[in-house]
Amino acid sequence: MMKTESMTAGGIRLAAATLFTCLAGTALGGPVFQCVLDGPTAGTASSAFGYATVILNDDLTQAEYTVTYSGLEGDETAAHFHYGEAGAIGPRLLTLAPGSPKIGVWVLEPEDVTLLLDGLVYINVHSSVYPSGEIRGDLALTTVDDRKGSFGRVKALFR
Repeated sequence: MMKTESMTAGGIRLAAATLFTCLAGTALGGPVFQCVLDGPTAGTASSAFGYATVILNDDLTQAEYTVTYSGLEGDETAAHFHYGEAGAIGPRLLTLAPGSPKIGVWVLEPEDVTLLLDGLVYINVHSSVYPSGEIRGDLALTTVDDRKGSFGRVKALFR
């Protein structure tokens, strides 16, 4: 089933949520992880697109996350944080609420922090068309310079 949502409206919501995550990342002091979610990373032909930011608190016990996406070919059936190497399928770490944007707090175990810092956490959004995952993004630690560059990504969404 093809979604009929206006790409303009979806793009504006995605850009607004992305801007929110960029601004939030500049205000908190802990490590910041980001990723782009897309079909090729998930091994699908989907043209859906998303963006995620995960910001850890200073004592590494909680993470605030924002996940946005637009253009799924099917209805969302589930979304999770998983752990595993890029391109591999791994176990679930956290189930996310349905819909976009997904904004929440993840209470971290020390093992979760290690997996994040080692680049072994990804986000997968499953759909009725792609039950194993329509879009995926592998979280990567972001440097301060990358965070400053995030505003260029927001402007690019409006082009």
